[in-house]
Amino acid sequence: MQTSIIQFSLEDFKEIVQQVVKRELAELSNKISEEEFLTRSEAAEFLKIGLTTLDKLRREKRLLPMKEGRNSYYLKSQLVDYRKSLLKGGGQDV
Repeated sequence: MQTSIIQFSLEDFKEIVQQVVKRELAELSNKISEEEFLTRSEAAEFLKIGLTTLDKLRREKRLLPMKEGRNSYYLKSQLVDYRKSLLKGGGQDV
């Protein structure tokens, strides 16, 4: 394996970092725009739990909703991950 040393200016470095960050933010933005959001009621139904249990999970910071005004929305992917973690742990986590 051969090691190479490349020299470039601070401005070139800044430009490279900006391009990488911009590309990563665009990918993240696309992912979020494709994400499905569920209301509090939909999230509880999806997890097959009551609203009180969902609120308990929120207070314990085990599920964190996104707030928009007075409304809370849960990422479906987060709920799927939580459900998978219950299956791995034997389902005694609620």
